[in-house]
Amino acid sequence: MTNTRVGVELAILLLIGLGCGWLAMQLFSASSGPGSTVDPQIPANPQPLSSISIARVVDSGVDAGASQLPYPAKVRVEWVIDRWNLEPSDIEAATATRDDVGSPALAVTLTKTAGDQMGEYSRRMIGQRMAMIIDDQIVVLAVVNDAVFTKFVISGNFSDREITDLVRSFDRPHR
Repeated sequence: MTNTRVGVELAILLLIGLGCGWLAMQLFSASSGPGSTVDPQIPANPQPLSSISIARVVDSGVDAGASQLPYPAKVRVEWVIDRWNLEPSDIEAATATRDDVGSPALAVTLTKTAGDQMGEYSRRMIGQRMAMIIDDQIVVLAVVNDAVFTKFVISGNFSDREITDLVRSFDRPHR
């Protein structure tokens, strides 16, 4: 009688296990199979990629091709020229980090090709003011002391939330 009871309990456990397995398969196939409401082609972040560019800062609009851009951190506008736009495919990674004083910052890693172009571009600007521009707003103004290549950090007056949003806007599924 004890053996029969153990056999019945094992059979019940086996049926429960098979039922849970079947249920899990049904749930999984319903969420990712044909006719699913979950479409793996839709990226997790529907926001467009942020655009990032670099430009030489000039004193006025006298230079041909100069344009004004807002610089929200200083509540003013600046004149820029020789703007170089980075393509989304030029950016290997964008991550949240902290700058030298512990403030939120954006660490950017470029592809080798884009890094070489950045090095050439920034080398010509040594001693001049350069603007880092994200989404047509100046985020950093700096004097170029040395050439910048594949890795750089954009720091400024950012909140943790702004950096998180920037990192999310450069999310690779958009590419």
